Amino acid sequence: MVPVVLSQLLPAAGLVAAMVTMTFLSKQNEILAMKGAGLPVQRIYLPLLGLALLLAFFLWWNGTWLVPRIAEPFFSASRAVRDIEYLSEKKGIADRLYVDRDKRRIYFGYYSVPHKEMQNVTIGIDKGDKKFVIRSRYARWEEKDGKGMWVLTGYEVREDVAGQDLPLPRSEDRMILETSLSPEDIVLEEMKPMFHSSSDLLEVIVENPRARGPRVELALRKAYPFSSLVLMLLGLPWIERKQKRRSFFLGFGICLVLSLGFFATNFLFQSLGNQNILSAVAAAWGPIVLFGGVGGWMYLGMRA
Repeated sequence: MVPVVLSQLLPAAGLVAAMVTMTFLSKQNEILAMKGAGLPVQRIYLPLLGLALLLAFFLWWNGTWLVPRIAEPFFSASRAVRDIEYLSEKKGIADRLYVDRDKRRIYFGYYSVPHKEMQNVTIGIDKGDKKFVIRSRYARWEEKDGKGMWVLTGYEVREDVAGQDLPLPRSEDRMILETSLSPEDIVLEEMKPMFHSSSDLLEVIVENPRARGPRVELALRKAYPFSSLVLMLLGLPWIERKQKRRSFFLGFGICLVLSLGFFATNFLFQSLGNQNILSAVAAAWGPIVLFGGVGGWMYLGMRA
């Protein structure tokens, strides 16, 4: 999906664009002229930081509004060309949220593809001014008389839980869940938390405070847009140091290494957050603070 690819590529693309621009100006001796006129190095590069802030605003809008808005029609259209047999070879899917046709929010910690069974399930149901939450240890797909249904085992129904971290019920009671969601929907649509609106994610967190994926995703939507600014702060001092060589390939290599290092660290922190090793705030903001602090120190330390 194009907006998702854009969100991943734009921070690095902004840094590469800055490198190309400054290399061109350096070859035309424009940078030398500005330094000779007495402009501080930080002032020369300041417009590029403005560009990074514009990219940050776009990334925030893209991740918060655009991606969730087009995700559902995109997955609906792509179902016709996706191979259910190939996708069903996966053993399991973790940490997913689905909203069915009746606007029920169905979140599970893990789904076993071969057994068609959801584990640690939370279902949020809105009925007028009231909100009900069904929590269940298991939801298994069973077929009877040619009709399939989800059967909840060890379930509990509560009204207006308001963020309470409730233990999962231990009973063996069974209940049929009425929903349009099918095992094929789970396998084909792969609705990760990033594809849902912030309001849906907030509702899931209220209904199940142990839900890690939605909590980390909400924190990432605030932190990730600053990655464009962080990469710019990191890259500009290196671009300035290499201006004498005026080498495009050297500058491109520097941008590539910095981008790969930042995104690898970002992925690591996000994984630790999803595994409950780090808090959602630390998982989302850790790489931004770490790399941003180093980049800011390097940027302020630049000398002509």
